[in-house]
Amino acid sequence: MVCLSKFSGKCDVVYRDRNKRHIFLRMPTLDEDEMRDSWSEFCSEVNNAVDPFDPTTDGNTCLCLNGSMLKQKFYSLLREAFKSISWPSNIKLLSSTGLTFDRLKLIGAMQAAASEQVDLLRKDQLKVSVDLSLAVECKGWPLLSGMFDSVIDEGHPAFPIKNEIKNSGFHAVSKLGPIWRISWSRAEATMLKYIFSENGKAAVVYRVAKLINETHFVEACEHTTVSVGINVCDTYTLKHLLMCYLISNSSCCGKDCGEMLLDLLNLLLDGLSSGNCPFFFFPCWC
Repeated sequence: MVCLSKFSGKCDVVYRDRNKRHIFLRMPTLDEDEMRDSWSEFCSEVNNAVDPFDPTTDGNTCLCLNGSMLKQKFYSLLREAFKSISWPSNIKLLSSTGLTFDRLKLIGAMQAAASEQVDLLRKDQLKVSVDLSLAVECKGWPLLSGMFDSVIDEGHPAFPIKNEIKNSGFHAVSKLGPIWRISWSRAEATMLKYIFSENGKAAVVYRVAKLINETHFVEACEHTTVSVGINVCDTYTLKHLLMCYLISNSSCCGKDCGEMLLDLLNLLLDGLSSGNCPFFFFPCWC
């Protein structure tokens, strides 16, 4: 995540829906830093903006930060840097999304919608993939409320961590045009760190579940007509299943690693069967 510090805490969040993570970042009305003029080429007007949490925005036109325009500029500078950079002898640049798009002459909307993935090879053996997503830090806590708010009350042992997470703010990640997506990555890291410090077995269960997903679940698809392996789920889903399971179920602390792992995999099976996997910070299922 590449945080645009110039906009950190400066933009107003305009929610598009009570049950969706997509938002607009409205340029500040009181523009003491003259951001509207300095960054006008990276802004666009959003007509008839309606914020379900703020009736004063109903039907108004908002000047919002356009993530696609920012991405195009940032990634073009990044690609130029890649062409001239001197890499250490033990690191080799294999590819990047932007360089691939340039080679295939894919421009416009496809580049505006994509994130930059950089693939590196270290010591001719270890392949490392890095996703570079543009983000803006936002003040406060999202008005969207999920299990995180409903389960962790004042009597819950994780209540101090909840306050710490809420006070640390959140990020908005660029999607397409003026649309941004709320990211709880910082909150996820803090909550997992707390869970693992309180229950060492949880860390083991998470690592084993990731290993099963990356190996066995992918392997099960290799003998079909599909030419590449397909993951049953991603690490993101496993993280939130684990948080939902441990934070809402105090009795699991008395179980051993095997029992906890089976519980987690059963939750995953239920979620995949129904099409609804729980999301810890969001008021609905994903």
